[in-house]
Amino acid sequence: MAEDAARADAGPILAVTALLERGTKEIEVRLHVEARTIGPPNPRRKERSAAAETDVIWRRVALDFDRVQTRDLVKLYGSTRALASVGIELPAGRITAIEGANGSGKSTLLQILALQARPTRGEVRFGAHDPVRVPELRATIGLLAHAALLYPDLTAIENLELSAKLYALPDVPRTIAGMRERFELGAFAERQVRTYSRGQLQRVALARALMHTPRLLLLDEPSTGLDVRGVERLITVMKEERARGAIIALVTHDTSLAEACADARIQLVSGRVAAPERAA
Repeated sequence: MAEDAARADAGPILAVTALLERGTKEIEVRLHVEARTIGPPNPRRKERSAAAETDVIWRRVALDFDRVQTRDLVKLYGSTRALASVGIELPAGRITAIEGANGSGKSTLLQILALQARPTRGEVRFGAHDPVRVPELRATIGLLAHAALLYPDLTAIENLELSAKLYALPDVPRTIAGMRERFELGAFAERQVRTYSRGQLQRVALARALMHTPRLLLLDEPSTGLDVRGVERLITVMKEERARGAIIALVTHDTSLAEACADARIQLVSGRVAAPERAA
């Protein structure tokens, strides 16, 4: 009974925590969200000091790395081999395009780099760090996946506010204002996400992936749904992120996009690197 009461009292905070725990069981998330911004006041909520309120939500240590490497990656789904002995290197300050036909293993590779899936064999290294032993590395990743990873019943602003709180960003209003300007999130950003066009959804998803200034930026078909102006903005953003030293992996079928911004291109065929990495 006491547990049920606690669940009812926690409301949406507990719901968000549960979703995170299901998706990323290895990471400990301490979701300190003000009740006034996400739910009704809780009279039984203990007072916290100012220092406690600004605690970092993700358990962080001083982490940095200048490259991401994979060695002999193999990924099996039952008897299906999605990746076979894949070894690549993604250095900082470079955009690496990962190309290939449908079913070539591109999205599987990105899921492993995002620490959302584990290889059957082989390893991933973030510089000197082993992500299996250092789950805090998840906080250094920005991911744009096929799914937008946005709550459809919240507005874009509410989704970005939630993401900012999860990453314990220090000045949430200023950060969101910057994202709105950077991705031209106009009046539609104050409507529920479920009402958006595909292009609007993609722009908000890009803002979500970038708002915490990730060290590793993983983009899976980022031009999907974007018009010509949107693609131009995307290219500008990727070049800006490269200039600040981000490690960028771009999965795309769009040859013109790869040619416009990639520094190196990797081709996957049937789960294998088809040829040595080549300059764009």
